[in-house]
Amino acid sequence: MAFVVILQRLTPAERAVLLLRDVFDFGYGEIADLVGKSEPACRKLLERSRENVTAEKRLFSAPPETHRRLLRAFTQAASAGDLDSLVAMRRKQARRRDL
Repeated sequence: MAFVVILQRLTPAERAVLLLRDVFDFGYGEIADLVGKSEPACRKLLERSRENVTAEKRLFSAPPETHRRLLRAFTQAASAGDLDSLVAMRRKQARRRDL
């Protein structure tokens, strides 16, 4: 649960880059392709995401039902080791908001 709280402090693009780099150890080139940004932009997003996690800043507040739905989908995909679903989920959220 603490991990989800931390992720709520980030923009969708920051979440995607942080997860892909720090959790799944993707290279910046792969991340850039997945989120539709340049490698330098991805490096900056990672820097910002780490700063925002440290600052304990919450950026978004989702309605409880949306929160439960997203948490359920994320938990199921993570538990099943379904990396494709996790990447697709992050890609969709990251592209929803341009920086």
